[in-house]
Amino acid sequence: MKWRTFTLLNACSALLWVVVLVGSGYVFGASFDAFGMSNLTAISVLMLCLFFISFYPLWRSEKESAKQTFNEK
Repeated sequence: MKWRTFTLLNACSALLWVVVLVGSGYVFGASFDAFGMSNLTAISVLMLCLFFISFYPLWRSEKESAKQTFNEK
């Protein structure tokens, strides 16, 4: 891939990333204000815990898979 093509695609993807993240923050921020949620810290901690609980089995299986691959060599 040429350097100019890479730079152009990288800039476009960065712009898309910023638009998606800022836009979703704006939309979800407005919806939290509309619901009148004043204590977002508890909701944020709950969502973080749910994230860790849901991805722990995936992480563990990946770790065991890597261990088996290492032992086979």
